[in-house]
Amino acid sequence: MAKRLAVYFGAAGYVLVIWYNGFAFAPLTWHPLANALYHACPMCADMTGAAWWSVVLVRAPVNALVYAAVGFLAGGAVQRLAKGADRKAKQPARSGGSA
Repeated sequence: MAKRLAVYFGAAGYVLVIWYNGFAFAPLTWHPLANALYHACPMCADMTGAAWWSVVLVRAPVNALVYAAVGFLAGGAVQRLAKGADRKAKQPARSGGSA
């Protein structure tokens, strides 16, 4: 679960930078989606004059690593919570009292 979420989050982080640089580059004063994207993307903070090769080869992979780390931690937390729920479900029922 943790590895799967890390892959999904990493891919989303890579695509986020490519999409931001290629399609959603609008002035941040009037575009609410661009404002949200700007704050969700750590590597989009300084994209004003970025060359395409630096975006694809440097910034997007770094952003993907950040998102993959977050996904790995979230997946590990979900796994631990699921294991705890499974343990509670497998415990035998306790009898309440004697007759």
